[in-house]
Amino acid sequence: MIASLVDAAVGDALRSQVEKGMGGVTVEMKVNYLRPAVGETLIAKGRVVKQGKSKSLIVGEAVIENDQGEEVAIGLATYMMKPRE
Repeated sequence: MIASLVDAAVGDALRSQVEKGMGGVTVEMKVNYLRPAVGETLIAKGRVVKQGKSKSLIVGEAVIENDQGEEVAIGLATYMMKPRE
C-alpha cells in the first residue's frame, strides 16, 4: 500500500510539470521503508528531481501526519515520458 501511495505521489508530481498531452509510465521504482506506518493519516509527497525528454527522475516520501512528521518511506522512481493517447 505504501509503495502504491508513493507511486501515485511521484506520478502526480510529474504530471504537474509536463507539457499538455504528455504523460509518463513507471519504468523503475525503489522504496526504502524506514519505520512502521503507525498513526491515523499517511501523506505522500513527490518532487521532480530531473525531467528529460524521454525519462524523468522523481523522489517521493510517505509521512505520518503528526507533530513529528515522521517519514515512513522514501522512494525513487524513473518514468518514461510518452504522449498521452
